[in-house]
Amino acid sequence: MNDVRLHRLARQDLVNAALSYEEKQAGLGDKFVDAASQTFDSIAFMPDAGILHETGMRMRIVKPFTYGVLYHSDKDVIVILAIGHLNRKPEFWTDRVGDIE
Repeated sequence: MNDVRLHRLARQDLVNAALSYEEKQAGLGDKFVDAASQTFDSIAFMPDAGILHETGMRMRIVKPFTYGVLYHSDKDVIVILAIGHLNRKPEFWTDRVGDIE
């Protein structure tokens, strides 16, 4: 299994999304974090299964939420670049592509 690391801004994306869901319904933020964690595990297990983006990055959906996880896989390390809502500013992460940590 590959090592998964969160870009510092992706970590903030995760927190912001969880807080937004928690404001809508108590406990929903925790469910989102759990679903995102399951998505990270799935990415670690099968990194090439994500949808290939024209930038060379890949994306997986956080089910059942309308969020995507954008990541870069290089050898044994996967960097999660962004976690974002698929219907709001879908290309907000493009400036992070050159900032893979």
